[in-house]
Amino acid sequence: MPATIFVPSQTAVQASTTANTATVELVGWGLAGAFVRTWALGMQRRPLLERPYLHLVFAAGAAGIGYFVSQYEKTQLAALEVQRDKLTRRRMMRLQQTEAA
Repeated sequence: MPATIFVPSQTAVQASTTANTATVELVGWGLAGAFVRTWALGMQRRPLLERPYLHLVFAAGAAGIGYFVSQYEKTQLAALEVQRDKLTRRRMMRLQQTEAA
């Protein structure tokens, strides 16, 4: 019985993503930051566009956090891919040894 892993490989994940995924992701994080600022002002019952430059600061801060999270996720996925390859090789060697014996 061949050893299979039900998790998609890194090449399959890369093939399913579009070229502008990072841009869309950063814009999403930035919009989330601006939304948080607007929501906080709304909860305080202050004018929503009071000091609008702070909306930009919050958007930039959230985009920075989003970029960090994205890079961290990429490095973790790469490390998991290496570990998965090691485990797959070990399993295949073990299966070959048991079939040869």
